[in-house]
Amino acid sequence: MRAYELESELVEDLVRFLGGRRGSAEWRADGIAREFFYSRGRTDVIAVSDRKLLAFEAKLTRWRDALHQAYRNRCFAHRSYVVVPSMVASRLSRHENEFTRRKVGLCAVSSSREVKVLIEARACEPLQDWLAHDALAVVDRGKKCKRGRTSKALRA
Repeated sequence: MRAYELESELVEDLVRFLGGRRGSAEWRADGIAREFFYSRGRTDVIAVSDRKLLAFEAKLTRWRDALHQAYRNRCFAHRSYVVVPSMVASRLSRHENEFTRRKVGLCAVSSSREVKVLIEARACEPLQDWLAHDALAVVDRGKKCKRGRTSKALRA
């Protein structure tokens, strides 16, 4: 098993998976940004997939901290996930009700740098639409998209 020394290495593997060909069609991101700052904190990774905003909180060990952060991220994201190394994720099955109660998903990054969804996040409309648009604008700036695309991308 790959042992991560730094959280940034875990984030890097997640970003490679989301942006690469190895992800399934459901997980292939149309755009990705790192470190989205907002008044309640900083989200490690945000991505747009199928016109939905996804938020990811990565932690090497402190999964409860990540769960609280991921729950807060639901204010702007359609789905929010905690991302941990697979050896940490394997111990979290007994806490599944804490994730499902908060409508937050759990992802594990394996030694082969694959990302597996162990608990699916429940899709929700963002509570603060204006913040969702700000997050999407950050992703769009990273893609160097035209300005008008921000509002269109969130329409279902």
